[in-house]
Amino acid sequence: MAEADVAAAPAEIVVALTSYNDARTIGAVARAVRDGLAHDFGARATRIVLADAGSTDGTREAARAALGRGGLVDEEALADLLERGHLAGCALDTYNVEPPGATIDRLRRHPRTLLLPHIGAQTREGQIRVGMELVDSLAKAVKRFMANRAAALAAAKDEAAAAEAAATADTASGEGAPEPGVG
Repeated sequence: MAEADVAAAPAEIVVALTSYNDARTIGAVARAVRDGLAHDFGARATRIVLADAGSTDGTREAARAALGRGGLVDEEALADLLERGHLAGCALDTYNVEPPGATIDRLRRHPRTLLLPHIGAQTREGQIRVGMELVDSLAKAVKRFMANRAAALAAAKDEAAAAEAAATADTASGEGAPEPGVG
C-alpha cells in the first residue's frame, strides 16, 4: 500500500495523518498541518503522508487534492521507516484494524512511537483543532529532540577535547614518548 514517492522523498520531519472515511474533513486537516509545519519549521524538509485505514469515500483523493501531492503509507511502512532510521518517530490514533491488535505490534514495541486512542473529532472545526494541536505537539517534541541532541553533541565534544588535552599532556611530560633506543 505504501507508494514509492513516500520513501523516495528525503525529509527531516514526516507527519502521518491517520484517517478512515474522512473525505469531508481531511482536506482542512491536511492544509492546517501543512501551514503549521511551514510556520513552525520553515526551511526544514517536511513530508505529510496519509496513513489511511482503507477508506472507501474518497479520503485519499481529497487529501491529495488539498495538498497537491502526498503519498499513502500503512502501519507496516511506518514501522519499516522507523526501524531503518528514516523516521524519527510517529504517533497514531487510528489503525488499519480497530481495535488495534497484533497488527501494530512492531509499532507498539518501537521506542519512538506514540499510540493513542482515537479521539473521534468528526466536525470540520474539531479536525482543524486536532491538526493544529498535532503540529504544536510535534514542534515541542522536535525541539526537545534537538535540545537533547545538542546536549549529547556538546558532551561528546567536551570528552574529545579532554582526551586530546590528556594525550597532549602525556606527550609533553614524556609519558607518551618512546624510550631512547626502543622502537
